[in-house]
Amino acid sequence: MMLNEIKNQLSKTMDDNQETNHYSKLIVTAAGAFLLGRIMGFIKKK
Repeated sequence: MMLNEIKNQLSKTMDDNQETNHYSKLIVTAAGAFLLGRIMGFIKKK
């Protein structure tokens, strides 16, 4: 699954250092919010 691949890549990135860890979490949160918005929008259209 693509989501797991992204998680694995972020885990590797997070191991690099703490600053990258924080940045990766921001990206994950933004991506999660975006996907959630798309899903909610799709449900509302039905």
